[in-house]
Amino acid sequence: MIPHMRRLIELWRIAAHYRLDTLVPAEELPAKARPLLKLIHMHPAAWSSRERKNSLKLKQALEEMGPLAIKLGQLLSTRRDLIPPELLQQLVLLQDRVKPFDNDVAKMRIQESLKADVNTLFARFDSQPLAAASIAQEHTAARHDGREVVVKVTRPNIRAQIIQDFEILEWLGAFLEKRLEAARALHLSEIIQNYRQIILNELDLTLEAENTRR
Repeated sequence: MIPHMRRLIELWRIAAHYRLDTLVPAEELPAKARPLLKLIHMHPAAWSSRERKNSLKLKQALEEMGPLAIKLGQLLSTRRDLIPPELLQQLVLLQDRVKPFDNDVAKMRIQESLKADVNTLFARFDSQPLAAASIAQEHTAARHDGREVVVKVTRPNIRAQIIQDFEILEWLGAFLEKRLEAARALHLSEIIQNYRQIILNELDLTLEAENTRR
């Protein structure tokens, strides 16, 4: 049984809205992958979309799909041997130009985590993020004793969404391993499991803080 159909339908809508079926000519894809392009085009969101000529549609689609899609895009951005240059340019932007989430949400998450108001915790908290990435974003701030600090905040609802998306990926990996020798040779399911643990570890900022101290 295919897991999380509602999430899959949402990903289908995003792919159709950004016309991801137009990224690569069908003749350049393996024959077994071409029906996917037709599936994307079948969604009603593709019929009224104006994103066909958007030069950043892949980057924006991955951002809307969520943290795991951004992470996969960042991973692919290092594979110049596999990705066409025009797509690679968009993926590289995911390394340091990810769309930030709302400042009020960031403050709320800080207050929930540290059990105190932002104005109590800091003498100054800068609303404009210093940087935004797939997992978290950073804000500069100042403590009441004058120390300058950087506050790192994970994206809202990120853990539940990443777990859900990995469950879809795990199903897809098992599906491909049953049908494709290349997927079995690659040990695709094992790769997905290992990557899952790496990403979940990144969500625990206390581990990052401990590594920084060391």
